[in-house]
Amino acid sequence: MKRFGTFAFTEGAAFGRLMGESMAVWFPHGIGGRSIVPGGYAIVGAAALSGSVTHTVSTSVIVFELTGHMAHVLPCVVSILWNPTVRPLLY
Repeated sequence: MKRFGTFAFTEGAAFGRLMGESMAVWFPHGIGGRSIVPGGYAIVGAAALSGSVTHTVSTSVIVFELTGHMAHVLPCVVSILWNPTVRPLLY
């Protein structure tokens, strides 16, 4: 089970980074005056997929402890709290 959790974390980070890089290419000057940081998308993707696999909200706390970035608190928590709503639609 431990390996699967690590796999989900890295896969979520990879997919989030892919989306962040895509957004940076599509919107090179940012959105609404804010620049796009692909690493932030990676953090949110890792937290979202790990939270979905483990069915816990504490994944967001683990992500904050690992990264030390409190700027991504709201996107991570929102993505994790949306998991129970989106998960049934994917099955």
